[in-house]
Amino acid sequence: MEGLRRSFLADGSRQVRRLLEFADARLDIGEATRMFHQWVGSAGALGYMELAEKARAAESLLHTPGWTKSDLRDALSSLAYAFASPREAADTPIPDSIVQELSRKRIALIGFADEEAERLCGALERVRALPRLFTGDEPPESDSIRDCSVIMVHVRPATLGIPWLRSGFPPSHPLVLVGGREDLLALPLDVQARACEFLIDGWQPEEVIMRLSFALARGTRPPATGVGDAPAAPEPKGRSLSGKPEIVIADDDMHVLAVVRSALQSLGMECRSASSGPEALNMIRELCPHAAVLDVNMPGMDGFEVLAAIRQAALPLKVIMLTARQHERDVLRGFELGADDYVVKPFNPLELAARLKRFL
Repeated sequence: MEGLRRSFLADGSRQVRRLLEFADARLDIGEATRMFHQWVGSAGALGYMELAEKARAAESLLHTPGWTKSDLRDALSSLAYAFASPREAADTPIPDSIVQELSRKRIALIGFADEEAERLCGALERVRALPRLFTGDEPPESDSIRDCSVIMVHVRPATLGIPWLRSGFPPSHPLVLVGGREDLLALPLDVQARACEFLIDGWQPEEVIMRLSFALARGTRPPATGVGDAPAAPEPKGRSLSGKPEIVIADDDMHVLAVVRSALQSLGMECRSASSGPEALNMIRELCPHAAVLDVNMPGMDGFEVLAAIRQAALPLKVIMLTARQHERDVLRGFELGADDYVVKPFNPLELAARLKRFL
């Protein structure tokens, strides 16, 4: 993420200086409009919300009759300053619906090493959840554990003998297993199958919150497979062979593609990327994925044309439109063509992930 942010700011600073250089002469208005439009999505996805709003204001200016070169120079100067001295990128905001779902919920943290427990407690504070620490020696039927909504167990050599990780132990709470991949894979298969969600070492705070939300939604119902549902580097296998939901992401902005792909992969989805409309449509026809996230402004075919082709071919997948267009007519057009949902840039990657998870 830090690498993406650095490259975005460096490229943006160079491009906006070039636009300022030609603002009084032979500026390509179409190219400038396209660039502003792209910055709305990139800046928002990378956490630079103020920069995204300045880019949206510059784009709106060029759609306003009667704008002057002086107006454009002011907008470009504002953008140049924002690129050169950006406010610190904001943390990914947690959707209100998830905050409300987890607020005041008691979360049992069983057998956690001190450093890992401290990190988890910090993540849970963001949604006002109430962590409760247990060593693993407490009887599972104790009142203090029964009062919790979710059980999280740290799987490591020191905890392998506790009741929660034994074969045949009956599930009583939604269970989230946390630990290294090798430690998780070493658990008995029935213990793996008992878990609603997995957190692999290297997790981010936002991922903790999302997985707790999904665990609460699933209750004690186990997933279809074991640790294979946990996030991993994607290996294309095709819809019929993979145990994970397969998603096609189509956007001509490399920064948006990278952020969306990272958010979805961290939640156990396999992602394929396309940078143009025709490439996205061919990929969807070939793979028949579970869902697609389509940007509206793409070369070759726009997102609306890809969506229309998907629905005309009766391909069985969910489609979310992802775009910087916020006019009501654009939203209505998307739904009329058969979109299942519509997300406007700048957007919250976690909100997009949550919407996809709801469909799947």
